[in-house]
Amino acid sequence: TTTAAIQPGAEPVASDLATDTVLRLTEYVDYASDDVATFETTNGASLQSFVTAGYASLELHPVALEGGADSYSARAANTIACVANGVPDATLVIHNALIAAQPDLPEGGLSNDELVTLVTDAGLDDEQIASCIRGNEFSDWVTDATARAEKSIPNSDVTELTAVPLLVVSGTAYTGPLDDAEALNTFITETFTAV
Repeated sequence: TTTAAIQPGAEPVASDLATDTVLRLTEYVDYASDDVATFETTNGASLQSFVTAGYASLELHPVALEGGADSYSARAANTIACVANGVPDATLVIHNALIAAQPDLPEGGLSNDELVTLVTDAGLDDEQIASCIRGNEFSDWVTDATARAEKSIPNSDVTELTAVPLLVVSGTAYTGPLDDAEALNTFITETFTAV
């Protein structure tokens, strides 16, 4: 679902997605995090298959917990924001490409030019998005989004973001092991049954 952009300084409104027919998956990710890579490598394909099958919706929240505005965390989150703003349908593809790149990141992460190459290699060759990535055009948004998440997680039994990944399934945060697909599937099945 594509929504209109909010104006600078305006407060975003949490999505109001129906949970009576599908699970609502909300995931907070930092693309520099080893834990995010572990969780996504183990569970990402199955989570996305639930969406493809029509059992769930997925809302991604890129954040930068690991470093300041010039950190790889922030620049990778900026990359996702650039893609979501310019070509929203490619967001999940670029999310997956960033996850795949995480285990082999050089010291300091990928440069902005390397992030552009990653996006292009993933099939999105768009000069406006490349310019957005190189110019860190969503840097302020990343800072604000991270600060918001650290203060409050809407529609969740978790009050604030303290670590990533955070997966909230129809209002309930998953607190099990990151590398255990069976544990997550059990949690999702139980949550789906409950709602």
